[in-house]
Amino acid sequence: IPKAPDVKQLLSGYKGDAVRAEGEEFDATPANIDSRTTRLTLPGGVKLVMLPKETRGDAVTAMIRLNFGDEKSLSGRAEIADVTADMLERGTKRHSRVELEDALDKLRTRLNVGGGGGAVSANVVTTRENLGAALDLAIEVLREPTFPDAELDTLRTEALADLEASRSEPAAIVQRAYARHWNPYPAADVRYVPTVDEERAALTKLTTKDLRDFHAAYYGASNAEVVVVGDFDPAEIRKLIADKLDGWRSSKPYADVLTPYPTPAIAPTTEVFETPDKKNAVFLAGMPIKMTDSDPDYPALVLGNYILGQGASSRLLGRIRVREGLSYGVGSQFGAPAKSDGARFVANAISAPENSERVEASFRDEVATVLRDGYTEQEVATAKEAWLQSRKVTRSQDGALAGMLLNGTHNDRTMAWDADLEARVQALTPEQIKLAMRKYLDLAKMTFMRGGDFKKEAAAN
Repeated sequence: IPKAPDVKQLLSGYKGDAVRAEGEEFDATPANIDSRTTRLTLPGGVKLVMLPKETRGDAVTAMIRLNFGDEKSLSGRAEIADVTADMLERGTKRHSRVELEDALDKLRTRLNVGGGGGAVSANVVTTRENLGAALDLAIEVLREPTFPDAELDTLRTEALADLEASRSEPAAIVQRAYARHWNPYPAADVRYVPTVDEERAALTKLTTKDLRDFHAAYYGASNAEVVVVGDFDPAEIRKLIADKLDGWRSSKPYADVLTPYPTPAIAPTTEVFETPDKKNAVFLAGMPIKMTDSDPDYPALVLGNYILGQGASSRLLGRIRVREGLSYGVGSQFGAPAKSDGARFVANAISAPENSERVEASFRDEVATVLRDGYTEQEVATAKEAWLQSRKVTRSQDGALAGMLLNGTHNDRTMAWDADLEARVQALTPEQIKLAMRKYLDLAKMTFMRGGDFKKEAAAN
């Protein structure tokens, strides 16, 4: 057995890493968030929201959203808008794509840029010491892209390959068909959902000149929104944002492109898509609902859907996956916008092809049961507690909180709106939830779509 080394000698002269900041115990209630948040409109029109707080490791999250164009000016430019956003991180006047990646690595910063239509966002996750440099890079990416020809060729090749693959994927086929059914806009409309062939043709003919022209005409900070949450100096960030964004203006008028409830109403449909040699099948069902998130019935549908298909103990999950063992995953979503009445309810499931019909039958039966009988007192009480706790957890995560503040800023709301929603949900009775679900959900008005290798399965049986 070798002699044990002298620990003191081994550690002589050793210096550990700097002590990491542990952060504060932040009270993530809407009232406290509002009391700690500063909201400003800079001279150039940028809306700046800042929530400074001590964080573990001095972490900070920043989001920059540029809003531009309107329904008229964006007509016929949907593909150009999407690809322009996709190309932003592929080279600027000062950095190539590789140089950008290297610079972000040195700053230990994550930068994600994306968007399309009338908005693009840059999301930054970094530390206090690197925030200024990270925001400089993010704004450079938004403001000074060069759209290199070689990078467009690479992006186009990747996108075309993905499009071809989507022709045989159940999820891609069903989702595109479902979106096209409920959004029958004219082909030039920015909300139009193209076919695979139409998207391929538009992507193939795009040039870097198209992207440069679109960026020059539409991008700007006239209607920008910036949110910063975490460990930072508010005065320093306010000056940086003003210096970098004030004065950068878009020449096009801006207005949100909204997707209202379809008028005239769209008849539902049922479709089945064959996807040979695919192991999984996809089920999708849903309908539009005429409602904004300010509607008196909105809280009841939020909690009603949470119990039906969103919570960890949801009806759909408990029945279709746990008890019946028919699906790998199943759930439902409900959402209503702030500025239009185009709310949506949608349910989805993934299963083996041989179980797909039974998944649909169980979904129909469970929804019918809920609309007939409603939920129990205990079910509602448990769901309220779980739903409220999930929102508290979300607000305690800086990235999610920054997104909530950004969304609120876009809709001219503070966190008081969230507090009011939570109070209204807590006051709901099972009867109110049942009446709201009956009023807005109707199996006869839902579209049902399935995709999978059903012929092979039928032949095997």
